[in-house]
Amino acid sequence: MEGGVGMGLSMSGMSGLGLGTGSSVGGGFARAVDDEERRKRLETVVAMLATKKGRVSEEGVERVARKLGLECLWEEKGGKGSASTERRRLLSIAGQTVLVDIHFKSNTVESVAVSFPSSSEAVTAHAASAARILQSDLTPPPTANRFKAQYAYLTLTLDKFARNLERTAKLDKLSTPELNCYEAIAGVYDSLKRLFEHEKKAALATLKEKNEGLRVRVSDEELEERAEREVLCKKSGRPRMNAGDLVGLSLEYLMDQRHIMHKPTPVPLKQGHASATQQDSMDVDPKPQDEKHEPPNKVFSLSIECESFSPSLYPPLRISDSWLPHDPSKIEQAREDPLFSDQAGSSTGINWLEPDQTFIPQGETSAGAMDLDPTAGGGSKLPSARFVAKLNPPVALPYGIAMQVLESVGATIPEEMVRFSTFEALVLKGDGVLEADGSGPQFQGKETVMVVGNAKDGAKRDLGDRVHENRLYVPKPDYARVIEEIPFSHPRQLVDVLPLLRQYAFLATLLSRSFPEQSQSGSNTSSTAPHPSSSTQHAPNSPTSDNATPLLPSIPVDFSLWYLATEPHLSVVFPRPPPSHDASTPNSTAHADSSAMDVDKPAPTATAVAAPWTTNVASHSGDGREGTSLDGLLAAGEDRYPRDLVAIELAVGVNGDVSVASMDGLRAAGGEEGAENVERRRARVGRGVEVSGGLGVWVEWVAREY
Repeated sequence: MEGGVGMGLSMSGMSGLGLGTGSSVGGGFARAVDDEERRKRLETVVAMLATKKGRVSEEGVERVARKLGLECLWEEKGGKGSASTERRRLLSIAGQTVLVDIHFKSNTVESVAVSFPSSSEAVTAHAASAARILQSDLTPPPTANRFKAQYAYLTLTLDKFARNLERTAKLDKLSTPELNCYEAIAGVYDSLKRLFEHEKKAALATLKEKNEGLRVRVSDEELEERAEREVLCKKSGRPRMNAGDLVGLSLEYLMDQRHIMHKPTPVPLKQGHASATQQDSMDVDPKPQDEKHEPPNKVFSLSIECESFSPSLYPPLRISDSWLPHDPSKIEQAREDPLFSDQAGSSTGINWLEPDQTFIPQGETSAGAMDLDPTAGGGSKLPSARFVAKLNPPVALPYGIAMQVLESVGATIPEEMVRFSTFEALVLKGDGVLEADGSGPQFQGKETVMVVGNAKDGAKRDLGDRVHENRLYVPKPDYARVIEEIPFSHPRQLVDVLPLLRQYAFLATLLSRSFPEQSQSGSNTSSTAPHPSSSTQHAPNSPTSDNATPLLPSIPVDFSLWYLATEPHLSVVFPRPPPSHDASTPNSTAHADSSAMDVDKPAPTATAVAAPWTTNVASHSGDGREGTSLDGLLAAGEDRYPRDLVAIELAVGVNGDVSVASMDGLRAAGGEEGAENVERRRARVGRGVEVSGGLGVWVEWVAREY
C-alpha cells in the first residue's frame, strides 16, 4: 500500500509473524524496560529541578514562600498605567509570629523589612540584621560596572533566600501564642553571649599583658580580634545572631588559620539598604554587622534551631535567658561535675544554671507542636519541641568518639544511620567506602606549596612552587561516621562537646589540604610501586618570561595515621629539600611562605649541626600501632628518600592542640642537645602546625628552621 498507514500495517504484520527484531513477547519486554528507564530518568530530572529554587522575581519569591506554608499578600504601591517601568509592589509574607515585607520596584527587590509583632525586645532587636541578610540574598552584590549591574539579576537565584526563609518558617510553625520558639533561641543567645564576653575579657587581659613586653606592639583592634578568636577556638565558642549569610543563631567553634590576620576591609552595604533599615535608626543604635570586617577564614559553626519532638522521648526546650547568671562576676565558679571532670576543655568551671521548665496550657493544639505530658499537672503540658544544633559543615568522628558525643547529650545513633566507613575515607572521599586492602597507601595526592627566599636585606622573593607528592598510610583503619546534628537540652552540653569537635575537624582540615579530592587514588596502589622521580616529573622550569613561576624539585612526603585511646597520631616523614637560591640574592634560603607564622618561640640562631640519625618514632608496642614503626616505613620506601630524612610524630589533642610525640632528623642548635632546648623545639614545632593550618607549609618551614 501507499502512504504511512500501509507501511504501519506491514510492519505490524511482520512483527506478528516474528519476522521483526524479536517476538511479540520480547518486544513487549523491551518496551517495558524502556518505559521503566524513561520513568527513572524523568524522576531524576524532576528531583533535580526540585532542588532549584529559580531566579529572583516577584513570582519566584511568592512561590518559595507559599511552598513553606506562609501566607502571601500583594499590595500595589503606585506606578500603574503607562509608567510600568516604575511599578512598585509590596509582598507581605506572614506567619504566626513573623512578618517579612519585600518591596519590589520593576520586578527587582528594593528593600526588605522583618518584624516580630508578638515577640519581646530580645527577639525584635535582631529583626534589622535578619532583614539585611534576606535583602542580601535577593539583590546582587554592588558593582561599579553598569553593564554587570544591569544584567546581574539574570543570574541571581533564590537558593540562599529559600534556605534562610525555611529556617525562619520552621521556628514559626513550631510557635504558638503560648510558645514562641524565637524567644527560646534568643534566650540561648543571650546566655552564650554573656559567657563569650566574660571569656573574651579574660583573654584580652592576657594578650595585653603579653603585648606590653613586645618590641613592636599590636594595635588594640587586632588584640581584640585575637581575643575573640582565642575564645572561638579554645573556649566556649563565639555566638552570633544573623551573621554572615545565615539567618538565626550560630555558635562558631573553630576558625581555619586563625593566627593569620587579614587587613580589615568593611563589607559594602547594598544599594538601597540604608533606606530599608537605617532611616529611623539613631546614633546610639548598634551598627549593622555588615559593616564589620568578615575575614575570609573558613569557620566551623553550630546552627542552633528547634525541631518537633515528643517530650516523653527527649527533654523539651525551655524559654529562658537564665542559663547563666546575669552578674558577670558569678559566671565563673568552680563546680565539680563528675560526668565531664576528666575531659580537658570542659565547662566545669562555669556556673551553669537550670532554668524552670516551660509549660503551656492543656488546650493548646496549634500546628501539632504540643504533646500531652502525663507528669505535668494543673492543666499544663510540656511542648513537643527540642533544641538541635546542626553542624556546618558536618564533622567526621571515629565511631567511639561519635558515641561519646551523642551519649553526653542523651542521644543515640539510629541503626539506619550506621554505616561501615573509615575516618580517612569520609574526610577525603566523602562516600565513606571502606577500603578492603590495608596494604599500601590508602590515598595519594599532590600539594603545591609556594617557596620564597630571604635575601640579605630582609626582602622576600618568590623562588617558585614546590610539589609535595603525599602518600597516606592507615595501618589499622577505624570505623567512623559523620555527625550532622546534635540535639541538646542545655547549652552546657554543646560547650562540653566543642573540644572533641575541634580535635577532629582540625585533623580533617590538615588531611584534606594535603590530599585534594581530585588527586586521590584507591588502596590498590602497592607501597612498593615505583614512585615518580622528583627529578624527572617535576624538574625545575626555566621561566620564559618575567611573570613565569619556576617549579622547584618536588619531594615525597609520607603520612601515617593511627588512633590511640584519647587522640589520633599522625607521623610525617620527608627528605630535607635541596637548597634553592635566588639568582639575584645568592645567600637566600628556601622556605614556604611563612610570613604569618609567629610561633612565639625564638628560632635557633647558631650554626646548624646535623644530629645523628635514630629511628625511634612509633617504636612503642602494645598500643595498637603494630606495623607503623619508622623502620618499616623507611624499608618500604627507601627509593623515595635520596637525602637525609626528617621524621616527626604529631599528636592532635582536644581543641585542635598539636604536640610533638617524637622527632628525628632535626638539626640541633649550637651542636648541643639540652633537655630544655629539646622541649622548646617540640613546643615550637607543634605550634607551627596550628599557626600554618596546613602540613605543606609546615614541612617547608621545618626544613628551613631545622
